[in-house]
Amino acid sequence: MRDGLIGALFLLAMACYGTGSGIAESAVVHGSVDRHAMAFGALLMLGNSVCVAVIGVLMYPILHEYDENVALGYVVVRCFEGILLIVGIVSLLSQQALTEVASDPTAVLFAVLQKANFFAYQMAMCILGFGSVPVCYTLLRSGLLPAWLSLWGLVGYAVFAVGTIAEIFGFSIGVMLSVPGGLFEVILPIWLFTKGFARDEGSKWWNAGEERGE
Repeated sequence: MRDGLIGALFLLAMACYGTGSGIAESAVVHGSVDRHAMAFGALLMLGNSVCVAVIGVLMYPILHEYDENVALGYVVVRCFEGILLIVGIVSLLSQQALTEVASDPTAVLFAVLQKANFFAYQMAMCILGFGSVPVCYTLLRSGLLPAWLSLWGLVGYAVFAVGTIAEIFGFSIGVMLSVPGGLFEVILPIWLFTKGFARDEGSKWWNAGEERGE
């Protein structure tokens, strides 16, 4: 039950942010803001922040059995991700506030607020990427997921984090480098729906190697 819920939250988080950000960005047209569209988009984006925080909380007892520090760290990472994304939401909503206090808000201020949302998003994704690497390593050691899937996540998140740093410094390769990690976050929920975490299997393959001194 919990495994399926975690998988559903991964998909729901992506759907909420992707749809919400698209609606919020399209709400700004030639210096004016569609208040209803902006509010709806921001609400969906806020739903993403809630989802990612809950994912961290639900993963805690699973990871705690194998590495307490990684379990706690993942909760912190997911919460920071959610908070930074909320900062971006506030930046977008501030565009609406500008239209309410000025009849002709400047394009410069709008651009600054949009950039604030962009950097908040990239920082949140950077934290997610680097923070998820030890989680995937723990999943690999524990045998909770197949080795190929854990390794996919480990490499995918590392590459994703590099892409976010590149975006912050002005190199537009983040979308391309997000593909491996993005696909992992699609395959993982499907695996959790159909198989779940292999708690009964434990870390047989890993422990067997340690007992042999490998």
